[in-house]
Amino acid sequence: MTDIGANVLDELAENHLDVALDRVPPSSLWCNKADFFSCGLIEERQCALLSPADPRSTYAELSFKDLCGLPIVTGPENSLEEKILQKKCADYNINLSKFYRSDNVAIIMDLVRTGKGFTFGPASFGKHYHVAAVPMVPEDYESLCFICLRQNSTMPKLVLLRDFLLKRCSKEK
Repeated sequence: MTDIGANVLDELAENHLDVALDRVPPSSLWCNKADFFSCGLIEERQCALLSPADPRSTYAELSFKDLCGLPIVTGPENSLEEKILQKKCADYNINLSKFYRSDNVAIIMDLVRTGKGFTFGPASFGKHYHVAAVPMVPEDYESLCFICLRQNSTMPKLVLLRDFLLKRCSKEK
């Protein structure tokens, strides 16, 4: 499933999912971290994802201050996606006032592409969804991780899947 509004950590903890491919939240947002196993698959620098028509789309880099006052496109209210964004904004003393929300990545990228606002993500998202990806300063990196319950991390099928993904991702680098 791909759903921005879902809390995959809760889904894993409740045994509704066996594995998630997602980024891990900052420690302050990750309760019961010791119950989980995570393994980084791909690490990418975070970018501001903008409409190709936005004048800022040609900048070499953008700071959080450069984005002040722009609408942001994010996940549903109180989703993990939004909590990560709010923490990032608090860390950089940025106030966001106008939001567009969706639980669907394709819709979020459509809103960005048509100039309704910006979001954060890796350059690979920009390429895939045909939006501009301008690296952020200070540099910030996120990893796509293989995540499962620690107690399940040695299950043969999960080990096979993790090893396959690690090999596949290392070929992509």
